[in-house]
Amino acid sequence: MKQFIAFSQKEWLGQVRSGQLVIILLIFLLFGVMNPAMTKLTPWLMEQFSQSLADSGIIIGDMRVDAVMSWQQFYKNVPMALIIFTLFSGNMFSSEYEKGTFVNLVTKGMKRWKIVLAKFVHILILCTVCYWLMFFTTFAYNSYFWGVIETVNVYHPGVLSYVFGVFVLALLLCFSVISKTSTTSLTFLGGSIIICYVLGLIPPVVEYLPTQLLSGEQIIGGTMDISAYLKSLCVALVVISGSVIGTIFIFNRKQL
Repeated sequence: MKQFIAFSQKEWLGQVRSGQLVIILLIFLLFGVMNPAMTKLTPWLMEQFSQSLADSGIIIGDMRVDAVMSWQQFYKNVPMALIIFTLFSGNMFSSEYEKGTFVNLVTKGMKRWKIVLAKFVHILILCTVCYWLMFFTTFAYNSYFWGVIETVNVYHPGVLSYVFGVFVLALLLCFSVISKTSTTSLTFLGGSIIICYVLGLIPPVVEYLPTQLLSGEQIIGGTMDISAYLKSLCVALVVISGSVIGTIFIFNRKQL
């Protein structure tokens, strides 16, 4: 347990000293502010362009914005925020391979499964803090601008998007162990997500795909119910568990 804690502390100290921790937190805070701010500014922006649009034959009527539009914007921005997070985290194993850190740790008696779990717990905690920071920042500004909407459940789609983020991180963990460069692991990850979207073109398969968890704006808009995502949620949880277990299995047999 002492080795696990010591290795976890090294991970956090490395990000603090490099400034990555502050940068990623500020980025997600900015995303949280941007969703309600852009929604609030939309009528003003449209008014500024109304004259030029009218000259082109496009007439814009009065536009009303509310918290629902802001939440829909939030869920549209989640993929972009997740991409930024994975770019920051893509080198979680490759940098250690280059430095030979794992060789020193293993020769000193640290179990390989502890290294994998320490890496995953670290990235999971960071992802959790970043995501919910963005979520509750948007929630706070939406409440300030438009008040709390009791008729709209914003938490269920929020949890679904969060689970998808953990799903992506579990895959990234596995691909990072397999490949020795961050570029290769990110390429594998991107290819896997693209395959999921391509499979989404097959109607019978759609409800089982983890990528469906990203369509939270449909729940906010009232066009989908939370029960429609149960199968994709179960698949995502199975893949998360399988990826972590598979990563430990691969890393135990990998030549360092």
